[in-house]
Amino acid sequence: MYLSRTLGRVVAAAILCSPFTLGADDQLAVIHRIKTEAFDHSQVMDTLASLTDRYGPRITGSPEFGEAAEWALGQLRSYGAMNVHSEKWGPFGRAWSLQGYTLEMTAPRYSHLIAVPLAWSAPTDTVQSGDALYAPFHTQGFDINKNRELFEQYKTKWKGKLQGKIVLISESKVPKPSDKPLFRRYTDAELSDMAKAPTPSIRRNIPVDKLEFPTDLEEQGPYFSSLSSATQNEFIDRYIDERNKEGEFFREEGVRAVIRADGRAHNGLLFAEQAGSEKAKLLASPTFVVTEEQYSRMVRLIEKKVPVNLRFSLQAKVSESNVDGLNLVGEIPGHKNPDEVVMIGAHFDSWHSGTGATDNGAGSAVMLEVMRVLAALHLPMDRTVRIGLWSGEEEGLYGSKA
Repeated sequence: MYLSRTLGRVVAAAILCSPFTLGADDQLAVIHRIKTEAFDHSQVMDTLASLTDRYGPRITGSPEFGEAAEWALGQLRSYGAMNVHSEKWGPFGRAWSLQGYTLEMTAPRYSHLIAVPLAWSAPTDTVQSGDALYAPFHTQGFDINKNRELFEQYKTKWKGKLQGKIVLISESKVPKPSDKPLFRRYTDAELSDMAKAPTPSIRRNIPVDKLEFPTDLEEQGPYFSSLSSATQNEFIDRYIDERNKEGEFFREEGVRAVIRADGRAHNGLLFAEQAGSEKAKLLASPTFVVTEEQYSRMVRLIEKKVPVNLRFSLQAKVSESNVDGLNLVGEIPGHKNPDEVVMIGAHFDSWHSGTGATDNGAGSAVMLEVMRVLAALHLPMDRTVRIGLWSGEEEGLYGSKA
C-alpha cells in the first residue's frame, strides 16, 4: 500500500508537470485511466521482488550492480521507453564483490558470530585465526578534528603491540533498554504536525576545520544537519580519509583483522558500510562488524582475562584499477515540447550486506512502475518524462551529482 500511494503521488506529479493536450474533462478521464492501471494492474511489487530477491545487493562498481542494471534497462525497453542506456559518470574506484565469509569464536567456547565484512576490506587467501585484543579507540562522534588528535594518541599507545592480533576497536557500551513498542500508530495531531512545512533556516557554510561540534553526541546530528551541502560533502570526504589512515596504521602494525561494533546496531541488527575508501591504494585489513550482543560478550571475556580466539575468512573479488560508475537512463518523448523534461529518479545502488529493499529498491521500483504505467497507456504527453537511476549514492552521491 505504501508503494502504491507513493506511485500515485509520483504519477500525479508527472501529470501536472507534463500536461496532456486535452480539455479539463478529458484530463480527469486520463487520470482515472492512470489510477486504474496503477492500482488494478500494478507490477511494482514484482519489480521490487526481482530487484531485491533475484538480484539482491548492488554495490556500485560490482558485477552484481551490472547484472541488476542490465535487467532494469531491459524492463524499461520492454515497457516501450526510448533512448534506454547506461551513462558513465567517471571513474568510481575499485570494484569490490563479496564472495563469501565466516567469523567464529573458537575459544573459550565455540560460537558462530553474526557478522558482516565491511566493503573494501582486503580478502584473505585462507582461513585465519588469532587472539582477540580489546584495544578501543575512543571517538568524539562526528568531530573529526578531535578524533584525529585522539587517534594520534591511540597510535602512540598501541604501536608495536598489535602484531598478529584481531583487534576489537569499538568501545563497548551498555545498550539502552527498549522502553517503547516496536510499532504504534501516529495520532491525528502527530500526523498534522508532520504535514506542516519545516521552519525555513539558513544552512551554515562553515569551513570543516572551523566546525565546533557539541560535546553531547545526541546533539551532533542536528548540528551536522544545519551545515551546507558543500560543508557536509567535504566533511564526509575528510571522514573517509581519516578512516583510511586508521586502516593504514593497522596494516603497518600487522593486524590480522579488525572487529567493530556499530553505534546504530541494536536488538541483533547489523549496519555494514565500508572499511575505507573505494579509491584507497591499499585495502583495509579484513574488517567485520558484529552484533552489539556478541561484541559485548567478547569484551567482557577479555576484560576478565579469559582468552578469546577467533577464526575467520573473507573472499572478495577486487579490481586492481578503477572502474566507471554508471547511471541508468530512459525516457518517454514528449510531443509538443520534447526538449522540456520532467525528471524522475532514485538511487539504484545499495550496500552488500542486504538486498537493498528500502534503500533504495523501493524508490527504484516505484520509478520503474511510473514509466511502465505512462508507457502502457500511450498517452500523448507534451513534455519528455525521463528516468534516472543513480549509482554511487552510498559512497558520496556521485551519480546524482554527475
